[in-house]
Amino acid sequence: MSLNWIGGRNNILDNNSILDVRDFKIIAKTNSSGELEGNLTVSALNRSGSAIKEGKEDLHEILVFNQTLNMDADQASVDIPDRKRPKIEKGSSVSRSISFLTIKDPLQYVLVAGRTIKTKDEIK
Repeated sequence: MSLNWIGGRNNILDNNSILDVRDFKIIAKTNSSGELEGNLTVSALNRSGSAIKEGKEDLHEILVFNQTLNMDADQASVDIPDRKRPKIEKGSSVSRSISFLTIKDPLQYVLVAGRTIKTKDEIK
């Protein structure tokens, strides 16, 4: 499967679940202001058959609420720096966490893609 973005660069290298999601944990509570605040932690196993080079890992979490969504950017932008993307040895696991805060907007779905992306040098 390949993705082509109109007006943008496709930086997805492999969308075929190179990182096999093993478990996840959601901790959420409603605070005194009525906001839902929480954290999602996801762990995935590198089942690619080889090490995933530094900068290529993209354990991508998307939290879908009733009216909004929360997710990491696929790559750095002018105002959002890229996150650390560590090397993952063959058969090793990686964990990621994403925090959220919503106002009267209940969590509906959690979507996770375990994929790899092109490094900044490969995009150029």
